[in-house]
Amino acid sequence: MATPHPRCSAEAPVAILSFHSHSDRSFLDDRELALLSGVLRDAGIANDLVLAVITREMERDDGESEVERRLVEALADYDPIVYERVWSPGLVERLRGKLPGKLFVGLRGEHVLLDAAPADVFCDGEAQRVLPPLIRWLRGESAAPPQGILLRAEGEPGGPPRWLAPADAVAAPAGSVRHAPNLRPVVVNPEALPPTRTFSVTGNGGCPFQLDARQNALYAGIHIPDGIGRGCAFCTTGNHYEGRPNAETAASVFEQIRYVRANAPELTRLVLKDQNPFSYLTWCWQDALFRPTAPHPSAWIVFPLCSFGVLILGWLVFESTRPSFGDAL
Repeated sequence: MATPHPRCSAEAPVAILSFHSHSDRSFLDDRELALLSGVLRDAGIANDLVLAVITREMERDDGESEVERRLVEALADYDPIVYERVWSPGLVERLRGKLPGKLFVGLRGEHVLLDAAPADVFCDGEAQRVLPPLIRWLRGESAAPPQGILLRAEGEPGGPPRWLAPADAVAAPAGSVRHAPNLRPVVVNPEALPPTRTFSVTGNGGCPFQLDARQNALYAGIHIPDGIGRGCAFCTTGNHYEGRPNAETAASVFEQIRYVRANAPELTRLVLKDQNPFSYLTWCWQDALFRPTAPHPSAWIVFPLCSFGVLILGWLVFESTRPSFGDAL
């Protein structure tokens, strides 16, 4: 079977779809998609983060909702259209049918669901590294596709699609990524968003709970692939943990907060995502409380810890009338 060679528009901007399953995203905002949008922007690839809040009518999955109609109109000028997680592949199937000629790129999320993926191209590698050279190849600007992608080929009638890795793929360039998320999404139905939106910053990625199921007699004889099997059985977070030095982690957190405050001051509620932030929070406090700065508008930051749910560890209220954590940002 010949390897497909998809092509997208060489001039149209890229759309990165961001679906919000409820109006208040709490700490579950689309930080990674915002970062990906910033990576494309830094690579000189025009793009927008297109955000849609899912309504009850849209959950019927029959394509008859007003929000879906507005989403189709919003996407008409973009190509390709990139998505990650959706509650139903039928949504992307309908978008493909209503936007003929557009190329759809699926990104790998927590789970790989290729049998139901309605994409033309599936990015199985790290999106921030693979997507920029993939877009250039899809536009005909480079001769070879990057490694870490799969191309859709039709399978048996009525069966799932086949996915082929291009034989001429080359390694995607390695390099550091600047923390510069896109904080200005194109919102399809802004009336469904809450008055106050959140954005998250991260400390150490992953989870320190690394208990390995391979050492549990209950799993004896079961083949567990590399990259999974550690931590809680229902969660994929525990299969790695960064665990950087406290000073480095605290500096990274401050850098992220400063970027948000400088580029989107209307985002006054920030959330720190870390499974174990206790060890470096004192570094944040010390750095903040003793650094003289100018007054600033009020803002809040929440520290969540995920352990069989979400525990709100504390609210740090930034006040413009006295030195505080926020005064250092």
